Amino acid sequence: MRYVRALWLMMWMLGLAGLFQGCPSTRGGGGSAQNVSPEIKAVIARLESIGGRVIYNKAGQVHEVLLVKTGVRDDDLALLAKLPALEILSLVQTGITDAGLVHLRQCRQLREVNLYKSKVTDAGYDSLKAALPGCKIII
Repeated sequence: MRYVRALWLMMWMLGLAGLFQGCPSTRGGGGSAQNVSPEIKAVIARLESIGGRVIYNKAGQVHEVLLVKTGVRDDDLALLAKLPALEILSLVQTGITDAGLVHLRQCRQLREVNLYKSKVTDAGYDSLKAALPGCKIII
């Protein structure tokens, strides 16, 4: 009986998680990408093509980008400057280095960047923190 209950719970959770796959926003808004420029659509397409996930705010702007365990490259981070409402960026377990962080300096609206288990050094962290003093940077 315990096994059946656990199996049912697991199936229910997987089914519920499946409902959110492909949603334009799973938290923090419910916006969509319907009214974005072709340039921003191209950025979103590139991020999603490497396994990234994009989350929108209520106004339909990209608010959060999750590139966890993806093949994101340092050069890809230059694309993020085209997302004016981007506030949260997760680069957990990626190959991003100090060279990639240079592109984030122009993203003054960032509030949080997660670099846990990336290839960023203490020097790269210090440089980014100096450029974005109001941003919480996790390393």
